[in-house]
Amino acid sequence: MQKWWFAPVCIDRHWWLYAFEIYQKRLWVLDSMYTGEPNNERLKIHAYAGRLIEDMRKVTISAYEHTEYGLPRFYPSVPRQDNGWDCGVFDIKFMQFWSLDKPLQHWDKMKTLYRSLGMRSY
Repeated sequence: MQKWWFAPVCIDRHWWLYAFEIYQKRLWVLDSMYTGEPNNERLKIHAYAGRLIEDMRKVTISAYEHTEYGLPRFYPSVPRQDNGWDCGVFDIKFMQFWSLDKPLQHWDKMKTLYRSLGMRSY
């Protein structure tokens, strides 16, 4: 049974990923450049994305009940990118690891090892 819906988003040349936990009705925001509290504009984008995801869920399962105050959002600890252009690759890796229920820190350790050897990790 499918556990996640993934929605990669690109705004202002930066990619991040929404991971919707279908049965727990939670929205995870995975951003390789996230630095703390999101600004007001980003909060509005997250809320809007949550409403769209809930609308899509309602279309696929008519018995789905929207959350009263929008999907609760979580900002997990994710590997950080070292530059300004790898965010799309990070999103692909986030989807790959989360769909397999692998911790993202496993990929971060591999990335660190490869970089210490002077190689790219993807």
